[in-house]
Amino acid sequence: MRSIELFAGAGGLGIGVANAGFEHAAVVEWDRWACDTLAENMPWPVRQADVRDVSYEALGQIDLVSGGPPCQPFSLGGKHNANLDGRDMFPQAIRAVRELRPKAFVFENVKGLTRDTFENYLSYIRLQLRHPEVTARPDEAWIDHLGRLEKHETSGSRAGLHYNVVHRLLNAASHNESPLLIPAWVRVGGDRRPRGAPRLRNGGAGQSGEGSGVVPGRHPAELWCGRRRRGCRRHARGNHHAAPACDQSQRETHRRKGLLTGSVQIDRQRYLISR
Repeated sequence: MRSIELFAGAGGLGIGVANAGFEHAAVVEWDRWACDTLAENMPWPVRQADVRDVSYEALGQIDLVSGGPPCQPFSLGGKHNANLDGRDMFPQAIRAVRELRPKAFVFENVKGLTRDTFENYLSYIRLQLRHPEVTARPDEAWIDHLGRLEKHETSGSRAGLHYNVVHRLLNAASHNESPLLIPAWVRVGGDRRPRGAPRLRNGGAGQSGEGSGVVPGRHPAELWCGRRRRGCRRHARGNHHAAPACDQSQRETHRRKGLLTGSVQIDRQRYLISR
């Protein structure tokens, strides 16, 4: 299976994709130092380029498009300008999907994109990825394009290229912010997931950000009570890691008291992070 990695950075997502069995047909990154790092450490066809200038015509059949568009337009620590920020590269991610027509794609970004402020824009991104061939007209405002996409979605029309698109908020063991994952696979008829498409499982309270959605080979992140002797009866005795996770009401109480820790299993190793 062949893939292309966009916004590769130091190659974290690219390594995961390669470990999943994909062969990178191209790895695109604009930063010279990141490209040097990749070229020094990975046997990949690294291309230092601005993704806006990249042509995909010579790549042939691509099964997966993956990448992490710049997060600064949506990050909690940024200016929150979304599409008004010149670093918003989701239009280029969508262009890659439209031109390459992969069987599946995976894009990741920051938790900030899921804020109420960006609710319409996140919906706009999702609908563009779902119907990549319904493109914006010249000089059409994005909010007007969103309206057309919503009409197309609710009309039931499935003409042309379209994908099943979901997004999940995941816990990250070594990061302060939870990443947003947007995987999808091409819909080939009916509602069934095609063979080989990524399978998502809900690992808990994913909608509120404490749980996770996972891809094959990954264990779901779970919440555990950090107090053994008081607070949670389920964890009052013995090893609290062996106890079931708190229910929603208990989590709310323990969150206010600062008692929660996040736990994620990777390759049978457990890493604990303070929440």
